[in-house]
Amino acid sequence: MILRGLGDDLLTRNPAPGVWSAAQVVEHMVLGHGPYLDTIETGLDRTVRCSAEPQIRYSFCGQLLIRIVPNSTTRAPRELHPSLSPNWRQVLSDWHEQQNRLNIMLDRAIGIDLSAVKVSNRYIPIVRMNLADYFEILSLHGEHHMGQIEQRLRSNM
Repeated sequence: MILRGLGDDLLTRNPAPGVWSAAQVVEHMVLGHGPYLDTIETGLDRTVRCSAEPQIRYSFCGQLLIRIVPNSTTRAPRELHPSLSPNWRQVLSDWHEQQNRLNIMLDRAIGIDLSAVKVSNRYIPIVRMNLADYFEILSLHGEHHMGQIEQRLRSNM
């Protein structure tokens, strides 16, 4: 990860008032991805392997979120806001643990029709999505915020 070996000040410096530091952005991802990973894990426990290569089909709600997430400037829900002074070493440890979990789930997902496994959205329970949506949204959310982290680190150097 791009944060290894960087000093406390660089990781925890807010580039402007009200703008999250690199460490806070990672903490936001940890807070947001945890429930998604739990849902994916539960959904994978209910699946069976396909005999043919499954096609990816996103749900209607999944398609909407997939279009919104990469360019979103919407404020995160309060429950996903990081602490003012995160313990960035713990945050990075939690992030690495989540990435390891995700890699295991990706391996488990091979040969499974992820589009057929319906799950409720963790943040809007009445919204039904599928596991393909969840994997794609996690990926896009992570890419979006990794770009923010890189930008913050460049501006802090």
